[in-house]
Amino acid sequence: MTLRLIIRTVLATALSLLSLPALAGPGSGKTSGPYVGAEIGPVNHHFVVEEGVPPAQPTARNVSQWGVGGGVFAGYDHYVTDRIRIGGEVAFNFGGRTPATTSAAGQPLSITPRFGYSLTARAGYALSNAVIAYGGAGYGGHRYRRNLPAGTADFGDWNQSFILLGGVELKASSRANLRLEFMHLDGTRNQVMLGIPIRF
Repeated sequence: MTLRLIIRTVLATALSLLSLPALAGPGSGKTSGPYVGAEIGPVNHHFVVEEGVPPAQPTARNVSQWGVGGGVFAGYDHYVTDRIRIGGEVAFNFGGRTPATTSAAGQPLSITPRFGYSLTARAGYALSNAVIAYGGAGYGGHRYRRNLPAGTADFGDWNQSFILLGGVELKASSRANLRLEFMHLDGTRNQVMLGIPIRF
């Protein structure tokens, strides 16, 4: 599956989530409890190269590459009111392509993504019985196989930092939902994932 097809699928799903708020029907209810799921979508890995010899001011440039990634996740949600939901989630992420470039001296530079994780707290608001908009924050990291000389990037084999996220979730059945989520790991990763949480 190509990146272009993944992006088209994600965009089509986003339009569906926004235009079909009553898919599950009135009175379908909202469920608190644990869930597990899987996700797929475009993921961007990137890093900043800093070059320059003192006393000259170092210059910085961003090296970025989009690819197809995925993940698995598990979490717990609880409705504190009929419309407000809170919860937490742990996820394991993988995939994406290697951002690579060449230094001013002709040396190849790259970071090859291996795997990542996230631990996030989430809060959502039910727009209807079928649609929930949510956001969250947390902490996570991604491990890379680095091909970078010392001093050219501000992280080691692990980039670990804060996470911000936002998304919309559609109730598709009594057990399964469909969600579209953007997640930002500060420093090296952005992703837009189409996921299916299954509740039990």
